[in-house]
Amino acid sequence: MVKFKWCLENDRSIDDPTVTRASYWPWLLKQHWFDQDKNLADLYPSAVKHLLNVSEDRRQFFKALINPAVDPREGYLGLAEILHQRWVTTILTTNFDECLQKAKNMVGRPHQITSIKTASDLVMFSSSPRDPQLIYLHGSVDHYTDKNLDEEVRTLDPQIVDRIQPMLMDHPIIVVGYRGNEQSVMDNLFLSQISSAHSFPHGIYWCTRSADGADALAPKVKELASSLGGNFTTVPIQGFDQLFSKELWGHLREEGVRPAVPTSSSSTLVPLNDMSPCNGASLDDLDMVFMFTRLKAYSEFLKQWTPDSYEEGWTLETAEAFNLIRSTPDGGEPTLAGVLLFGKSVERHVPSATIEFEASGPREWLIDCFGDDVDFTSEGEDTATMTSSVSGSLWAQLDALLDVLSKVNNDFRLKEETSRQVRSYSPLAIKEMVVNSLAHRDYSKPETVKVSVTPNRIVATSPGGLVPEVATKLGEQSIDSFIKNGGRNLKGYRNPVIADLFYGGGAMDHTGSGLSDLWRETVANNGTASFDTIADNGAFQVVIEARPEAIDNITKTAVPASSDVVRFASNLLPFSHLPEMIWHAGCTQSAAWRVIESAKKADMPCPPGHVFDGRFYTLYDLASLSEKNLTPFDPGDIEAISLDELVADEGGRNVFVKLLNDFVVGHICNIGLYYDHRHKRAYYTRTDDEEERKITYRARLKKATRTVVRPRRKSEDQSILWYEHKALEFRLMDFGTDWALALTSGYAFTRNGYGQFINREKTNTLSTKRAAKDFNANAHNDATFWMSMIAEGNSELFALRPSGGATVEDFAPTISMHARLPTASYQESAFAFGEDDVGEFDDFQELAEELDQLSSLIDDELADQTESSEGNEDDD
Repeated sequence: MVKFKWCLENDRSIDDPTVTRASYWPWLLKQHWFDQDKNLADLYPSAVKHLLNVSEDRRQFFKALINPAVDPREGYLGLAEILHQRWVTTILTTNFDECLQKAKNMVGRPHQITSIKTASDLVMFSSSPRDPQLIYLHGSVDHYTDKNLDEEVRTLDPQIVDRIQPMLMDHPIIVVGYRGNEQSVMDNLFLSQISSAHSFPHGIYWCTRSADGADALAPKVKELASSLGGNFTTVPIQGFDQLFSKELWGHLREEGVRPAVPTSSSSTLVPLNDMSPCNGASLDDLDMVFMFTRLKAYSEFLKQWTPDSYEEGWTLETAEAFNLIRSTPDGGEPTLAGVLLFGKSVERHVPSATIEFEASGPREWLIDCFGDDVDFTSEGEDTATMTSSVSGSLWAQLDALLDVLSKVNNDFRLKEETSRQVRSYSPLAIKEMVVNSLAHRDYSKPETVKVSVTPNRIVATSPGGLVPEVATKLGEQSIDSFIKNGGRNLKGYRNPVIADLFYGGGAMDHTGSGLSDLWRETVANNGTASFDTIADNGAFQVVIEARPEAIDNITKTAVPASSDVVRFASNLLPFSHLPEMIWHAGCTQSAAWRVIESAKKADMPCPPGHVFDGRFYTLYDLASLSEKNLTPFDPGDIEAISLDELVADEGGRNVFVKLLNDFVVGHICNIGLYYDHRHKRAYYTRTDDEEERKITYRARLKKATRTVVRPRRKSEDQSILWYEHKALEFRLMDFGTDWALALTSGYAFTRNGYGQFINREKTNTLSTKRAAKDFNANAHNDATFWMSMIAEGNSELFALRPSGGATVEDFAPTISMHARLPTASYQESAFAFGEDDVGEFDDFQELAEELDQLSSLIDDELADQTESSEGNEDDD
């Protein structure tokens, strides 16, 4: 607030990074109202009065403050779920933020929240609301009615107090995140209501942080507690997030508590589109058994209690909680969502809720897709069109349209290095397109969803453009550009009930990622897609282009359109076989090397291992070693644990990573590489016969020769100053139950070609940066080289060589790896760099030049050291 005011007065931007506390704090100390000896929180009303005295400045500041570009905390997500289950129906807040509304949008529940921000909104208030309601006690920033000053928060609006007073008497009250220092809330809602509310017979539960304790209660809260006696309870909590996300929502889910049953249908808020009553429809128009099946599956997903078999009462209660029906004096009526999802005759009540499907193209293609018994409309000698109308519930439409689109999704064999079966379109992309058309269309419009197909594309057009929330987030950017630039979490629900039930049925997600997933899946399948609004935002259109390959209709094969495809090779060497059991035994030493040294003194072999929690773990078979009296461990204390069990235990994954890493290091040393344990890298050393060392290996396409040790010579006399080594760093990575070795090529610099490193950390930093920027064929060649070295020339599978000495190597497990780097193909356009991206690679040349400059400095330094050393030898 201080920074905001200072920037206004000094014509500076609030986002200016050069504006620091040192800029505005001296100015604050000079303000007559500021007392630096007081708690800053107690100065809040005075700060608002003097720093935000202009109404528009005040609104601008609080709008930015209460609408940060971050997601609400997990506590608000839990609270949204609790509201949806109706365990809480009314929230009173002294804040102005929209965190709860944002949480509602994130989880898709509750479908509607009634916000009461001003006295005029009180017409929507209910003491027993059907939809959750959020009452802003201190007004609205948008309407310039926010209350922050001492004189403003001294009393609450009497109209608000009069309306909510009966509710305070009839319900338990839970107070969270409120200190109780404001006179208005404490006097008007609590202290002055003690008599009329009959001492709050349902209780007031005042939450305090466990670390603060009851002594932290404000004076007026203590006064309230004293007046209410047993009706006032202090509840220690860890915090807001912990309370709502874990202690309440998490606990209620685990216990399978049933949602609360609405006691009234009172709601004066105009419902959103699919929550509005469907005129002319009755409960008899719904397929109640089908509704029960869907709601039961969704409730079980939410870990809520469900009956074992159909119960009409539970079905009606749950349907009302999900806004599929609304209570009426006559018993109830379906909402638009209820009819669309579970209606027996949807088109009778919503005639436009159908899909018009059209496929046009060569007659042979249509017959190949749909068979020769389908009616076609000829448009020429070789061109025809097939049309169809898809109706029924949205579930039926979803299944039917996915089925018909699967007929145009050709399955063919793509001839590549390793041929594979592919489809013209990604099935997931097609599903996302259909779900988007059904879940987000405007059902108040008379137009239908239209899906048209040609041999090379699918176009889906649905009535209704972007909803305001999405349009606001996009601003001037098109949705097509937003998606293709990696944008996600683009949320906005025209039909929150349909979206929620589709989510519960597994047809869509609540993460706002549907169109993003469509784009990603299509590009990964070597196709493309576009998204746009048409007819002045009156409709939304999605276009998916098929793979570009020309399919041979007889052989059902195709040659890749290589010009449109790029292939990426990972730097991972996957493990093919890992030991199923890990052995361990008790020990008294604190480290593995101490165990091994102790065994040597007793003239007993000991395999490599790791000490954890008083146990010596190893990949080697301790039981078999014990049978041959080749182990220093007590045979009765030797146990085995499965790999899955070990990794699942706390600390077990680290134990396995240590053991497997040491096994890899042993293999690396066995094949002739030097391993630098300090810097955790491996490299080849110079040989005694040659100063420059070269290795011939089998590259991707042919035999190749690589220089792995190169001397750096002094320009004057060609004497060697230092050596550059091709080096390898590696680390273990797990992908679920699969493990792989990640290879990273780099450099090492030594004085003697072996282990005497140049003491230049900058050299190592620059070489690492240079390798990291090398996104080209050289990086692939490096990975291929090291793969070939580790695999010892094998082209398919190879086994790692164990270490630990000849005595114990026979008891080592078999650990094998694939001798091939995994590859993947993608459409080139998905990885095209924009103008803003090119600069990321501009510093590559700068790094190279800096490394050369550094090399010159090292040359000079080593030359000086050499001359100094020669001078000392002469003196000696």
